[in-house]
Order: sequence, then C-alpha cells, then structure tokens
Amino acid sequence: MHHSKYSSQRVNHAVPASVIILTLCGILLGPLYTRVQAEETPANALARRLVNMGGVDRGLCAVIGGPSDLPVQIAQCSQLLVHVREPDPDMLVLKKRLAQEAGLGIDRLVIEQGAINKLPYADNLIDLVLVAQADVATLAQLSVPELLRILVPQGTAIIGTTDKISPEQLRQWGRGEKIEDVQTGHADRGSWLRLSKPPLEGVDEWSHWEHGPDNNPVSTDQVIKAPYMTQFLAEPYYIGMPAITTAAGGRTFLAIGNISHHQREWDTLNQLIARNGYNGTILWQQALPDGYLCHRSAFIATADIFYRIDGNACLMLDARTG
Repeated sequence: MHHSKYSSQRVNHAVPASVIILTLCGILLGPLYTRVQAEETPANALARRLVNMGGVDRGLCAVIGGPSDLPVQIAQCSQLLVHVREPDPDMLVLKKRLAQEAGLGIDRLVIEQGAINKLPYADNLIDLVLVAQADVATLAQLSVPELLRILVPQGTAIIGTTDKISPEQLRQWGRGEKIEDVQTGHADRGSWLRLSKPPLEGVDEWSHWEHGPDNNPVSTDQVIKAPYMTQFLAEPYYIGMPAITTAAGGRTFLAIGNISHHQREWDTLNQLIARNGYNGTILWQQALPDGYLCHRSAFIATADIFYRIDGNACLMLDARTG
C-alpha cells in the first residue's frame, strides 16, 4: 500500500480484529491498490479503488448510503452482487433511476430503503461493506459490532467520512471494540476506516472425503449448533450423483459425478464447483475429465491450495481462483 501522501499514528488496543483507518480523498485517493486499473476514469476511480481495497471481486457487497452513482459503478467495475441500504427516500429514488438507466437488474444490484443501525443481513454473510461520505449522524447510527456481525470471517468494511470527521473522532468511534491494531490518518476531504473481521474461533474444516486423513467422519466444529438455520440458497439447486464436498478456509469444494435422474441436473455433471462457504457465491468452476471417479479420496482442501488427483499426478489449484 502506498502511504506517501498521508501522515499516520498507531494506536494499539488488545482485542482480536484488525482495523486500519487511513484517509479518504474522494476520487483523489491515489494509487493505494493497483489490482484494478484498466479503463479507469475520473467518474469511476473511487469505485475501483474501493473494490481494490476490499480485496474481493466477486461475492456480496453492501453499500450503505453514500454518493448516488457509487452502487452502479461498484457493480460495473466488479463481479460483486451489490445490495444498497439507503436511509434517504429521495436518494433512494435517484439511485434506482441510475441503476435502471445502467441496465442493472436485481441479479447485480438491489436498492432498498431502511435504517442503518440494524442491517438486514444474516451473521457472517457479507464479503465487503462500503460506507462513503459518512457524517456524524451516520457514525452515530452505525456500529463496529454490527459491521463485524454481518461480515464473513476475514471480510472487509471500508468507512469513508466527510471533512467534518477527524481521525480522532474515528478512533473514538472504534474504541473499545474488537480492535487489535488501529492506524489513523487525515487529508483535505475526510478520513476513511478499513476493518477486517478475524477468523471465527472453533470452526472445523472438512479437508478430506471422510473429514480428515484418519478417515474418522466426525466434525469437531464448535460454531454451528442447534437450532440449525439456513445460511443461504444458491444455484445450482439440483446436482448429479455422486457428490463429494470438502471445506477449508471458508470455502466449499463440490465434486459432482456423471449420474443424473432429471434433465435439470445435466449441466452439473462432471463439475468441480468452489464457492464461498458463508454466502454461496461461486468462486470458480471447472469440468472434471470424462469418466472421473469423484466418489473416493480424490481431493484435499486447504485454505490456500486445493489438491485433486489427475491420473497419475496431483493438481495443485489455487483455492481462491482455481
């Protein structure tokens, strides 16, 4: 990250999440992140920088308030499914009109009105939360615990403020919460805050066909407990047989065989589908070779690498991108 434009201080709190508070200069943020660079214009520069800072290009993005054109630009410069929570009814009408003019349907951009003190998302669901141009009233309604509640583990929230909010006010806003590292900075047009949710403690992984290399199919997970609730519904709703699922690093990896009983399952045959384990977003998908026997110990899932038997060899796939 490039910090040459900013002055900063470090404040430490002995609690388990990481928060970075730096500066927001509107669309003049500078080259903080450079992963998304192509076709950048002054109109969409802020959206592109926010997506880069969030570190995800696909998944669920919640945009809370902010500039009228930001939701459309976020959707256009990424593969994120964007949900807008807008408290201002007049701004709601404008944002819906801009989305319609851009040809973005609800499969890419959903805009709804509502309060922001309690956000309408399940726990551990949202990959990226964006709040731009937050003022004192916005910060009075938002809370760090609520942001941490809705974020997926290791998900990111970025809070941009107006020039009326000082770094000290942001520091006070986050004080006492689950923050272990805080950095603050300032610029001419406000400050911004970037926080990441820590991994959930007690989560177990299912790295092999029968849980682990010892073939004892019993989970040691301490997080998922009764009553069991539906976390998400995501396509494909129907799949072929047999099917093997492994899980690691907050992702699931579904391997589907070559047997189907209905036409609705045909498109899923001989497929390997990796998805976000918290919201169901398909991260990548690959075809398995014809005749591939997936109903065996052919896969090992880890947080970084997905291992798959490939004839007499073993493929090592990037768990995030395939």
